[in-house]
Amino acid sequence: MIFKPAFLSAFIFCAILFQQAHAEVRVFEANPSSVLGGTPFYLDIDNNGVNDYIITVEPNSPFKMEIMGLNGNNMIETDGNGIAIALNDGAPVGNNSFQNTAKIYEYPGTGYYFQLESNKYLGLRFQVNGNTHFGYFNIEPISASCCPPGSFYLSLYTYGYETVPNQPITSGAEPTSVKNILSPDDFIVRINNRNIEITSTATIERLELIDINGKTVSVNIPKQLSLNIAGLPRQVYFLIAYNNKTSLPIVVRKMYLGE
Repeated sequence: MIFKPAFLSAFIFCAILFQQAHAEVRVFEANPSSVLGGTPFYLDIDNNGVNDYIITVEPNSPFKMEIMGLNGNNMIETDGNGIAIALNDGAPVGNNSFQNTAKIYEYPGTGYYFQLESNKYLGLRFQVNGNTHFGYFNIEPISASCCPPGSFYLSLYTYGYETVPNQPITSGAEPTSVKNILSPDDFIVRINNRNIEITSTATIERLELIDINGKTVSVNIPKQLSLNIAGLPRQVYFLIAYNNKTSLPIVVRKMYLGE
């Protein structure tokens, strides 16, 4: 069966969000996308209708950001002293201690691994039906120019987990239902001002950029391999590339874009 590119983009997007039965890594977009002072965020990491963690931001000085597992089996990766480790993209989850409560950031304060405007990952270990699973949560402490000026909030991006019990995961791991035909060296993406610019060893006939809600926000049937991203809100997007030899995408890339 031959799919039209627009239909196939929606199909790939659904596969990313909801996963097929054989998928092992599931990834979701945080909603809402931030935690303000006095309004907690409840994280249901496996989306089974049961909250697993709570994140709070204390609005009064000293400003505090903390995460706590809602039962004794839901843990956060720490330094062993109650301070959450800030994992880089692609870092393995589970190489440090795990505790039920962890401080993410505090101001004024010292000794924290998360820093302002630093996009990093929490490592998580939790249980489903008595089985241990590993996951991550992509977050970023922000110094606010609003609400009120001089205060802080926590931006929330994507979270994911490994559906196979006791199976390791790396922070930022993409859904296993998404397979790229081209290697990273064969499809290079650069952000240049307000454009995505691409170098590819394969012929690219169509580029699409899709937001986390499944909406196509930019399309190019390229003479030049570029997409305009001016004015996009800051969030997760999926860059999808097609060539003329297959109806399936040859590349799907998750990206953080926007102003």
